[in-house]
Amino acid sequence: MPQTKDSSSQLVIIATILLVTMLLGWFALNKWNTGDPVQQEIVASPTVGNQTVAAQTDGELLQVNTALQLGQIAYDSGQLVEPTGASALYFYEQVLQQEPDNAPALEGLSNITQQLVAQANTVITDRNYARTGELLVWLNTISAGSEEVLALEDRLNQLIEALYEVQKQAVQQRNFDRAIQVTGTIEAIPGADLERASNTRIQIAQSRADNEAAVQVLREQRLAEQLISDEQATLAAEESEPASEANSEGDTGSDDADSIAELLNSAGTRVQTNQIFTPANDSAVHFFNEVLAVDSANSDASRGLQQIAQAVIDDALDSAESGDWGDAKNALAPLENIDSAEDLLATARSQIRELRISEARQNIVSINEFEHERTVTPKYPERAQSRGIEGEVVLSFVVTATGATTDIKVEQASRRMAKSFSGSAIAAVSQWQFKPMMLDGDPIAQRTQTTVRFKVEE
Repeated sequence: MPQTKDSSSQLVIIATILLVTMLLGWFALNKWNTGDPVQQEIVASPTVGNQTVAAQTDGELLQVNTALQLGQIAYDSGQLVEPTGASALYFYEQVLQQEPDNAPALEGLSNITQQLVAQANTVITDRNYARTGELLVWLNTISAGSEEVLALEDRLNQLIEALYEVQKQAVQQRNFDRAIQVTGTIEAIPGADLERASNTRIQIAQSRADNEAAVQVLREQRLAEQLISDEQATLAAEESEPASEANSEGDTGSDDADSIAELLNSAGTRVQTNQIFTPANDSAVHFFNEVLAVDSANSDASRGLQQIAQAVIDDALDSAESGDWGDAKNALAPLENIDSAEDLLATARSQIRELRISEARQNIVSINEFEHERTVTPKYPERAQSRGIEGEVVLSFVVTATGATTDIKVEQASRRMAKSFSGSAIAAVSQWQFKPMMLDGDPIAQRTQTTVRFKVEE
C-alpha cells in the first residue's frame, strides 16, 4: 500500500507540472488583462546587394550614415527603385526625411534619375513601351518636370507624330492593315492621346469602307467605258475615212489617254524586268514620272511610285538591321528622285538612325576613342589601403550625347573587398566628362569600358 500512495503522489505532481506548463503557454499567447489576442508583426528582412538589413517597424528611420551606405550598395547592385524597402530610392528618401538638404542623398537621387532615363531611352529604341511606361512612373515620382524627364517625354511625342505620319502614308496607299498596326503601336506608347488614336481608327475604318465602295464604282465605270468603246468602234467603221481623220484631230483627250496608257504599260514592263531606276530615261520611275507630268493626279502612277519607294525602304531597313549601314544609306539614295516619297524617305532615315544609335549603345568601343574633358581619381578605400590590399574593377558605362557618364555597370572586380573597390570606382567614373561620339555630325550615346586599378604606393 505505501508504494501505491507514492505512485499516486508522483502522478499528481506530474499532472500539476503539465497543467502549469499549459497555463504558462496560454499566458504567453494572450493578454491577461483584456483577453485580446497578442498582435504579432512578422516583418521580412530586406536584402541589399548581398547584405540582409534588419527589418524596420512603421515610422522607424535608419540613421543617416547607415541609410547612405545602404543606398550606395543598393545603387551599385542595380536596386534603383525596387524592391520596395530595399532600393537606393528608399534609403535616400529616408535620409531626406531627416535632412532635406543632404547633398549625398540628393546626388544619389540625381544618379538614379540618370540611370532610369538611360534605361528608358534604351527600351524606347527596343520598342518596349510597357517598360517605358513603368520607368516614366518612377521618374515622375522622383523628378517630375526635370530636364531629363521632359526630354524623354519630348522624344516620345516626336515618335508618336512620326508614327502618325507613317499611318497617314499607309492610308494613302490603301494599306489599311498596316495603318491599324501602326495605330496599335501608338496606343501602347505612354502619354499617347488615346482619344486621337480612337478617332484615327474610325477614320481608317471609314477610308476602308470608302475604298471598297470606290473599287466597285471603278469596276462599273470600266465596264461602261468598255461598252462605249465597243460602240464607238462600230460607228467608226461605218464612217468615211476623211470624217475619221477629222474626228481624230479634234480628240486630243483620247490622245492623252492613249499616251498615258502606253506610259503606264512601259512602266509596268520595266518593273517586271527590274529596271526600276536605271537606265535613267528608260526605267519604271522615269515612265511613272512622265505620266504624272501629263496627269499630276493619276492614281496608278502615284501608287506605282509609292510601292517602289516602300520596297526600297524595306530593303534598306533589312540592311540596317543586319548592321550594313553603307548598303542601307546607298539603297535610299535613288528615292531622292521621287518627289512623292519625300516623307517616306525622311521617316526611313529616322528609323535607320535610331537603329544605329541603338547598336552604338549596345556595342562597347575602346575608351581610347573618347577625349577626356574631366577625370576624377577614385578614392582608395581606407580599410583596403591600411591592410595593403590591392584590386581592380572593370566598369562599362554609356557616354551620353552631352558627354556625361550613365548606366555604369561592374563587369568584373577583384574578389577581396570587391564592393568597396567597386563603389569607389563607380563614384569616380560617374563624375567623368568626355567629348561625345558623333554620328553624321550629331552627338550620340555610346557604351565603352575602363579598368580602374588600386595599387598601394611603396
